[in-house]
Amino acid sequence: MKAISGFRYKDLGPDGGPFDQFENPKVVIHTTQGSSISGAESAFRNYPPHAIYDPRNRARVQYVSLDRHSYALRNSEAEDDFVIQFEIVGFAESTHKWPDEYYRNFAADVIVPMEQALAVPRRHMRFYGADEGIVLASRHSPVRLSNAAWRAYSGWLGHQHSPNPDEHWDPGRFLMDKAFSFVPGKTPKKEDPIMFLVRERDKPEVWIGDYVQRRWVATQAEVKHLEARFGATSIIDPGTAIVFGEETAESKARRTGTGGPL
Repeated sequence: MKAISGFRYKDLGPDGGPFDQFENPKVVIHTTQGSSISGAESAFRNYPPHAIYDPRNRARVQYVSLDRHSYALRNSEAEDDFVIQFEIVGFAESTHKWPDEYYRNFAADVIVPMEQALAVPRRHMRFYGADEGIVLASRHSPVRLSNAAWRAYSGWLGHQHSPNPDEHWDPGRFLMDKAFSFVPGKTPKKEDPIMFLVRERDKPEVWIGDYVQRRWVATQAEVKHLEARFGATSIIDPGTAIVFGEETAESKARRTGTGGPL
């Protein structure tokens, strides 16, 4: 078995077999929505994640070898890519309120071993909280990746980023940059941008990122949130078709007029 350094192994339930491929290693963070490892084990006994970690007391258990996939996402298209699934004891609603000690423990006991074992890069998608004007607990959440973008990504993500038909939003606004700040060594890459741009009937075309995730029609509340976060009032109206994607240097050049259409 390919073990995680410092973790105790427990044979809790079945794994899902070997990964389809071993490119683009990634770690998905879940929260247990409870306060104990024993309670979480009772809940996910039939579909255990790779491991569980409690940042309060630094207890840690591994259930699935790192060279085999787990069933925790319940989506065969997403979970048999090279993704390691970690349950963290706690609640999605409060991860952004955790004391520094919890993130320091997480860095030492989870991030460092995963970098050493699988060379998971020190980068992450933006983690969203419940108070940011987006319906996250939905299969149609705009922060979810497509299956193709999921497979291509390498780094740290949340359950909230897993592809449709997943409906979970954990681990909430997890402060990954804070956790990275406690890891010795190179300066971590900041959160990967989620770029939204639009195309409207009566306005010029606006270029979108290379990795389009999904489109949806913005509500008034979502418009206000996006305007506040990105300052894009000139191109957003209720009913606008919003496109979420991950912008690259090439797509930025195209968007700003120095390159051709995507």
